[in-house]
Amino acid sequence: MSTPKKERSYQRYQHTSWVHPSAYPLEQPPEPSLYRPVAAWIGRLISFERAERDPEGGCGFEIHHAPPAYAHWVGQIVRLRFGDSRMVQARTWAVTRHVIFTRKAEAMAADGLILAERINRWQLVTPLESLAASYPVDDMAVRLADPVAVEDVSGALPILRIEQEPVQISGRYVGLVIFVEPMGERGEQWRVRHFNPHTRMFDGADEIVAVPPPSANENGTLPSTSTAIDRSPLNEQGWYIYGAPGHDGRFVVQAWTPRALLRLEPERVVTDGEAAWRYIRHEVWSDPAARKDTITSVLCDPRAPDAAAARAAWRRGDRALLLHVYAGIGGRQREPAARAGLYFGHFSFGIAAVIHEPLADELRFDITYYQIYTHNPDGVVAGAQDWSRYMGDRQFGWSGLRPVCDILVRLDELNDVYTVDGHPYSAMDAIRDNLEQMAARYRIGDGRGATFVAAANNCAQDSSQALYAAIVEIRELIETRQNLAQWAAANSEQAASLGRIQALGRDLRRKLVGGDARRADWHYAVENLGIDENPLRNLLRGMGTWRTLFPRKTSDTYAKVFLAHGAALWVLGAYQVGGLNPDVEPIPAWTF
Repeated sequence: MSTPKKERSYQRYQHTSWVHPSAYPLEQPPEPSLYRPVAAWIGRLISFERAERDPEGGCGFEIHHAPPAYAHWVGQIVRLRFGDSRMVQARTWAVTRHVIFTRKAEAMAADGLILAERINRWQLVTPLESLAASYPVDDMAVRLADPVAVEDVSGALPILRIEQEPVQISGRYVGLVIFVEPMGERGEQWRVRHFNPHTRMFDGADEIVAVPPPSANENGTLPSTSTAIDRSPLNEQGWYIYGAPGHDGRFVVQAWTPRALLRLEPERVVTDGEAAWRYIRHEVWSDPAARKDTITSVLCDPRAPDAAAARAAWRRGDRALLLHVYAGIGGRQREPAARAGLYFGHFSFGIAAVIHEPLADELRFDITYYQIYTHNPDGVVAGAQDWSRYMGDRQFGWSGLRPVCDILVRLDELNDVYTVDGHPYSAMDAIRDNLEQMAARYRIGDGRGATFVAAANNCAQDSSQALYAAIVEIRELIETRQNLAQWAAANSEQAASLGRIQALGRDLRRKLVGGDARRADWHYAVENLGIDENPLRNLLRGMGTWRTLFPRKTSDTYAKVFLAHGAALWVLGAYQVGGLNPDVEPIPAWTF
């Protein structure tokens, strides 16, 4: 008789009915004047059975929303595959592996950690297959990034081809509201008032929405609460609420995001370089407990002549590299990892795009995190995650529990396009692609089933490895395709931009690695994520990149180098935002 698995946080969450896709019928969308779909293509990933695997390593995709021409496909399951271009296929197969769980991986699964057990002992598992099988059941909701190509519509299963990893989301629709008052004794329903884009005030339609309670995690802590959210200082500027109508037709709030955090309206603009560094190094994390349930938005641009010019430099279509650090949970329900009084935190990269938001008719940041995240009991899956999922989800997100600092780095050279053999490349695209590949490796532990955290392999170290590879990738692509001198002579502006990127890369290398040394596993992409190696050997290897051992130190190091190279940094802080939870307090991320 087998021993039952230990019930950890994710298993507890499965007892909460409103987290399941089946709770939201596809045939009843919300009022279109009040809500909009979060993307053109939205759906649920389906992991095929071993005998029914897609010959190209794709997965199933149950369509929950589609562009108008394909609206009749809603509810159908299609095949989701990566595009067939040489570059997309090369990225895919570079991280495709046989998956055979080690004994330690099997023990981790028995202990309640979430591993992709459904693909254990499969051969040549692709990134799409590992993502679809990351949960025990098919309940991962995603959006597809453009471009999405439709082909073979006459076959048994139509095919959608994508070029980037699907982005994990929470909720199919989004609205913009303020919370007015709780309804009923238990506060599981709220009266909200929608934003009116004509008056630019919250004097639109009133509606009763469902805000069902989440399940507590294994430490007995609620991930979010709606208690007194109408009295939150963030309520005045409103909340983006994500979700869908439930079986009774009432909109269920699955996630929320404070509008004030994402608006291109900084509270403060710093144009002095020393003051900018002082703010990032010391002020962001100073006394976070006093900032509970607030956000900060500070724009640092030492190259701008004044505050107005600093603001005006951010335009629709811009993309910024994001440096993310979350810190600890303190208070009466202090998390076990912070019992000693120190909390190192977690680091990741992301990309923040400036988009036009139609509900508010204004520009805002659209944030996607690229999480290099090891296996855990909370159900956080390594990969691309929308803010609504990773931070804003009321059951799975961190915004109600953890203080967070996101630094958005706008540097023109990161987005400059280099044309090689007629194909466009940019450093930002290379960073994104490398992070997607690293996340795919993390999901399967390089084929061993699980990834282990250690000095040389952790969120900060391996995220930095992905960026380090991307910085040198552009030059290597050019050098392998054509004569570099001839290319530079024919493309002088691109060559100058490439020179600046290479200078940035050299400075990052000196800070991250030290001198011209290179970690062998970084240079040769050694597949060591699933190896439970000697702790001393791992520590010694990790010390070669010691600044990436500590998440906040990693973020500060990047910020300082980017400032020195002329970047503008928009610093967003969120300190346990949402309803009132007196049992938790924010703990800053430790550094030295």
